[in-house]
Amino acid sequence: NANGCLYTPELRNDLIDTLEDTRITHGMLRILPEQLKRVESLLRGTWVDAEVVYENLEIGALRPLFDALRGLHTVIISSNEKKDAPLPYTGFITAPRKNAHGDKKRILNEVRAYAAGHPEPVTYLFACGMAAGTFVHELHGTIPGASFLDIGHILDPFVGQFDRDYLLKIPKETLMRNI
Repeated sequence: NANGCLYTPELRNDLIDTLEDTRITHGMLRILPEQLKRVESLLRGTWVDAEVVYENLEIGALRPLFDALRGLHTVIISSNEKKDAPLPYTGFITAPRKNAHGDKKRILNEVRAYAAGHPEPVTYLFACGMAAGTFVHELHGTIPGASFLDIGHILDPFVGQFDRDYLLKIPKETLMRNI
């Protein structure tokens, strides 16, 4: 993975549970041909091409997504650097920049505590590495009216994080068209 998260046995098990969940819509990035057969045996439910999000980031076409998120009660779950992202939010739950899965219990408890104090619909945006999808999986269906999105690394270039080479190639003016 791009940001050096540890791939622990616990994370592996949670990722497999997530892959097998038919209740949620999954986004998938590129799969190497030699891995496809193994991954196909795990896939359940609905899958969409998540690569389209990053392709639109590269051409400055994510403004409709950012505009839609601006109109929602949103909580970002990510590292402190993301507090400076150009996306208004009403709550922020701090996750480690790496290895968020090791802090799973605290993070999920903080999301649940936030939800208990906010009965209106809330959209939770997870940007905390490989653990994000497992958090979405575990929370899905447990908080009435809530939406959970693993937004991957789309906020990274806006806060100076360039763990992925392609992000360095996006001209600043193109990047700014997204917001």
